[in-house]
Amino acid sequence: MIQKITLIESISRKTADQLHQYLMDFAEGTHRLFWVDNRAYVEVHAPSDAELLRREFPALVGGAARYDGGSFPW
Repeated sequence: MIQKITLIESISRKTADQLHQYLMDFAEGTHRLFWVDNRAYVEVHAPSDAELLRREFPALVGGAARYDGGSFPW
């Protein structure tokens, strides 16, 4: 199942790109990083990758906004 995870509002593009590079190296499934206005989101296909993000980078994962494919606000 595809999960979209909101990153913190104040994340810089450089930090988001470094996070994307980390996922390219260590994620099990496919993923992508994208921006909507000035907000960054990570889309992951493997639940283990979502857990990896939350476990390794809790300070970068935004508050309560975690979405699946059907609930993303656009």
